[in-house]
Amino acid sequence: MEDRKSMRILFSGVAAAGHLLPLLPLAEAAAVAGHEVAFLTGADMAGYLGGRTLLAAGPNSAELRAESERRTGGGDPRQAGAAAVILFTDARIDLAYDEALDQARRFGPDLIVCEALDFVGPLVAAALGVPWASHAITAPMPAEFYEVLLARADAQRSARGLRPWPRVALVDPLPDVLRSPADPPRPADWIAARTTAYSGDRGSAATLDLPAGRPLVLITAGTSVRDPDLLGDMVASVAKEGVEVLVTVEPGTLPAAAGVSEIGFVPLARLLPEVDALVCTGGMGTVQAALACGVPMVLRPVMADQPWNAQRVASAGAGLVIDDSADTGPAVRTVLTEPGYRAATEAAAAAISSMPAPAAALSELLVKAGLPS
Repeated sequence: MEDRKSMRILFSGVAAAGHLLPLLPLAEAAAVAGHEVAFLTGADMAGYLGGRTLLAAGPNSAELRAESERRTGGGDPRQAGAAAVILFTDARIDLAYDEALDQARRFGPDLIVCEALDFVGPLVAAALGVPWASHAITAPMPAEFYEVLLARADAQRSARGLRPWPRVALVDPLPDVLRSPADPPRPADWIAARTTAYSGDRGSAATLDLPAGRPLVLITAGTSVRDPDLLGDMVASVAKEGVEVLVTVEPGTLPAAAGVSEIGFVPLARLLPEVDALVCTGGMGTVQAALACGVPMVLRPVMADQPWNAQRVASAGAGLVIDDSADTGPAVRTVLTEPGYRAATEAAAAAISSMPAPAAALSELLVKAGLPS
């Protein structure tokens, strides 16, 4: 390989915001350092990437979910189970691998960084003979689920005649406060990286006229949950508590209510420093962003890793988990009035701020990959 300081780094992931947004801080650090950066994912993800080069390959999230449901006879791939295994491994690899390999070969990467549920990128790395690293997007998943994913991905590798090609590192933004005693030990190739909230171009560019004078509560279902009824029930419950409410839906989605502002999609980096509490469904990106800003949470998990994430937040004393949307308002009142929740989140924010910056994680990653840093 040519000895050069400027590398071509390819970031690979499932076509879903929750899978790609965690990669952006490392990608931004790479671009600032002068490396050429591109993303290998579905074409519909361009709006999240802040103008970064997108190499379109494979299905969008709706197409991938439909293919998984077709193969499993209607299983729900949004929950950890057989349908999710098929979605992330067989369905996505079959639909994306050939196109991804062609795109990557033209780009000529020196390193591929794959989000932890991307099993296309590692196969591309094996085919091209370039180093690859995994980038965590959530906490460690239950072993009985993740091991099945790995086995199915390995079968796909063998079927394509590719040799085993181990990763060189695991980049992990999970702070200690969200770790569980039941988690496996950190691997020898582990690299810590500080999390940062999404601040990209997508979303409202207008200056937000935020309400003042009363506690301000943000309600969001993230980028994966599409359930206006759920949001409406949570908003109605919180609005009874005498607070101002911001909700990330397009204006006119919910019934009009006093003290409630529908603001559309706005990057969390613009909102979290201004709010007193957050109501969310428990996506890990949202959870980590809230902790980094010292914002206590009320969590109503719906799918995927959200129940596990919510329990980690509760164990850290940084929020409350609810099962019924009608309980959202009283839970918000609790996290706003009982000082332990704010204290726990402020302690988490201080700990997160001391983690290595993405630029430092990138330097360590390049060393582990045997590339000039």
